[in-house]
Amino acid sequence: MSGPPPKKLSKAEARQQRKEVRRSSAAPEPIDDKYFKWSAGDLDHSYAGEWDWNLTPAETAQLLAILEDLAGKTWREVRQLNAKGHRRHHPQPLGSLCQAAQKRLEELELNLEELFRLRHGSTLRIWGHLVGPVFRIVWYDRNHRVYPTEPNS
Repeated sequence: MSGPPPKKLSKAEARQQRKEVRRSSAAPEPIDDKYFKWSAGDLDHSYAGEWDWNLTPAETAQLLAILEDLAGKTWREVRQLNAKGHRRHHPQPLGSLCQAAQKRLEELELNLEELFRLRHGSTLRIWGHLVGPVFRIVWYDRNHRVYPTEPNS
């Protein structure tokens, strides 16, 4: 018995299915004891601006070093890392991001409630979101512009 061939989804249909999965009412998976993992599947590579992926060789090396360092840690350890009395890595509500970042997330149709931020040094932030224990990278914010803390930033 043979049926019709499987339907190939368009990019828009695939995004919609991904959105529906992310909207699940299931309780989030506890990840504290799971190891940090990352994915480049949601990189916003078509964005041209202050948090783009036009990395210098030094920025690329720094990004990979950060990810390599975190890969050996559980999510509990990642969340407990501090710098000057503040958590280095933590979730960030979308409403607290700059307007340009909020607008860009709408354009990407990621349909998230928060992003997760990895901090390195005083200005570098790597933004993404969590799917289980996987940090899905979206932006490389070299100058702390997605969530500016300085007035007029």
